[in-house]
Amino acid sequence: PKVKLKVKINWLEHENLPKGWRIRRSLNKSEIEVDHFLSPTGDTISGRKDCWQYMNDQGYPMEDIEKIWKFSWKTVKDSKSEVVVSPKRKAESNISPTSKKNKSSKSEVRLKRKS
Repeated sequence: PKVKLKVKINWLEHENLPKGWRIRRSLNKSEIEVDHFLSPTGDTISGRKDCWQYMNDQGYPMEDIEKIWKFSWKTVKDSKSEVVVSPKRKAESNISPTSKKNKSSKSEVRLKRKS
């Protein structure tokens, strides 16, 4: 039997985006965060490059296109005035000592051994 799921996708409206545009962030199949844009007409565009192309093709003013290109998640705050991090991204405290971010290079390991 087929099951229909209703998924509510949260879109963010932000003062730094062009009027009527919304944004959300999700992980792609390679677990890389990708921005998705919702146009005022309801079109969904994946990625800034495709959004730039879409806006260019639709005749949007360069000022609006630049707002999309320059949008930064660092400007997004939650109600506690903390920067919002993607819910699917691991918090820095959850990164294990063996993760790629915390691995020392071979030369760093040699230097540590010598001292």
